[in-house]
Amino acid sequence: MLSRLSAVLFAAILTASANPGTPADPDLNPRGRAILGWFQQLQASPELKLVSGQFLGFGPGAKLHAAEQIHETTGRWPALVSVDYTDFKAGWIDPHTPNKVMLDYWRAGGLVSASVHLNNPANENGGGLRDKGLKLAELLVSGTPVHARWLRQLDAVAAGLQEMQAAGVVVLWRPLHEMNGGWFWWGAQEPADFIKVWRQMFDYFTHTKGLHNLIWVYGPNHGAHTADYYPGDAYTDIVGLDAYTDHIDPGHIKGYPAVAAIAKPFGFTEYGPHGASNPPGDYDYRRFLAGIAQHFPRSRFFLSWDDKWNPAENLFAREFYNDPRVITRESLPAGLAGPVAPAPTADAGYVKSIEDWRAARVARLTSANGWLTLIGRHKLAPGLNSVGTAADNSIQLAEGPPYLATLTLQDGKVTLTPAAGAMFEIDDQPARPAELIYKGDKPTTVTFGTVNFYVMERGDSLFLRVKDSAAARRRNFAGLDYFPIDPSWRIEASWVPFDPPHQVAITNMIGQTEPAPVPGKAVFTRDGRTFELIPIDEGANEPLFFVITDLTAGEETYEASRFVYAERPKDGKIILDFNQAYNPPCAFTPFATCPLPPKENRMKVRVTAGELKYRGEHH
Repeated sequence: MLSRLSAVLFAAILTASANPGTPADPDLNPRGRAILGWFQQLQASPELKLVSGQFLGFGPGAKLHAAEQIHETTGRWPALVSVDYTDFKAGWIDPHTPNKVMLDYWRAGGLVSASVHLNNPANENGGGLRDKGLKLAELLVSGTPVHARWLRQLDAVAAGLQEMQAAGVVVLWRPLHEMNGGWFWWGAQEPADFIKVWRQMFDYFTHTKGLHNLIWVYGPNHGAHTADYYPGDAYTDIVGLDAYTDHIDPGHIKGYPAVAAIAKPFGFTEYGPHGASNPPGDYDYRRFLAGIAQHFPRSRFFLSWDDKWNPAENLFAREFYNDPRVITRESLPAGLAGPVAPAPTADAGYVKSIEDWRAARVARLTSANGWLTLIGRHKLAPGLNSVGTAADNSIQLAEGPPYLATLTLQDGKVTLTPAAGAMFEIDDQPARPAELIYKGDKPTTVTFGTVNFYVMERGDSLFLRVKDSAAARRRNFAGLDYFPIDPSWRIEASWVPFDPPHQVAITNMIGQTEPAPVPGKAVFTRDGRTFELIPIDEGANEPLFFVITDLTAGEETYEASRFVYAERPKDGKIILDFNQAYNPPCAFTPFATCPLPPKENRMKVRVTAGELKYRGEHH
């Protein structure tokens, strides 16, 4: 939530910004709002300040080299770096290396941007950047191969941007650039069709994919029709022009008045001296700054292209980058980019331990066997249960062959008989008639393609739990959000053992109630109230398991519960660290069976620590 960013961040960024404009995405996350507000603040000031930017490469070739060159030459780092998701050699999208570059730069305190030279959806095998003939309107015709390939490409791009969101990175997102020129397949087409495609991408990324870490940047090429393709204020945050020329004047950079009239922060979304190919590397970059000051006064940022367009590959880069009008990474407001500064009282070692715990949590959740892979939960009936995707099965799977097998439940035993011709594995061995063991830590697992299932016991019932490593929820993971790390929520509670241990009835999300062993209670005082929380004992060598809820539930945190594990008590004390409170699987998937908190653990206080409500899809 915006109000929970550090006071330092807002003092530096938003004090001078009276009424920053509304973001295109009304759910833009707090860091994104702060960054956009800062750009708006720069734009509102009559003083010329230029955020320095540098392009760092495409797909697997992206690297920090160009930024490092600038630092070696000038003693300064660019404030902003940009990468492109396109792998030209493969003819597809490859966010892996670009994301690593962005994450490294973000963690160092720099701003980041991404673009993509999209493949032509008319081509079955990708590529086709400069092919002509595909009308933009065809992208939006559902049920066609072009539309399917368009969505597949958007999915690949969104997956990369979701990785950045999960890592807490805000991305200046510049898609479909230079649309007013005729060199890319999407260029020089009907403006109305382009606007529809932009808005479809915006809605798909924002609403369907749950991406709320994007600042949307509109970047036509200088020349004619620079504002004709503008998608609208509700779909754009920042505007600019791409220009490659030595001469920074209206005679050589055309179309500025039309774009500069848009009430958004303006800059040069791409810049390079000489031209769009074979620059000689002899440009005096001081001319760029002088020309902007004289002819393009609304400019507040620039992005130099790499290779011989890079200031470090040209003349007077040191003087240019050390001009007081040029904002570098060193002069960005404290806390604008990079990890949010913890509370002043937080010990650095403790903060790192929580950050490491969060990283491990994401790794578990997004793993090939994590909770995001759940695609089904099916109750087994006594007797025969036919299993497959065909509608006439008694258990209809979401993925897999039409007829997979028959499961027979009799006298507490589950036996599997493969369907004729069905190809799958049971515990990594070719399918055969077999008993499916469900008690213990390693149930028998049936695997077909990316899908697997096993039998689980809940109360007096048996269920199939079905997982798919290629599940949409895993692919579309929206990242995790947290309250700021607050050491005051790491509480040393008194431990009162129960002798003998109690049995407490615990109800789960599907309405079943079972007794659970409770070995004692943790007692502490917070905000003038005394709390006595009871844990579930999951085994002598296991941490104690607390299922809680509090007054943030349903608004800031998941409505049903959160989970907290605590090491077993020692010397009459137990540590409850609510900074490690996290959402149950049911916050991410409707196919989990999560315990609900007992009445003792329904805390009448706002626990402003730990994991916030998940922004992605789970129903």
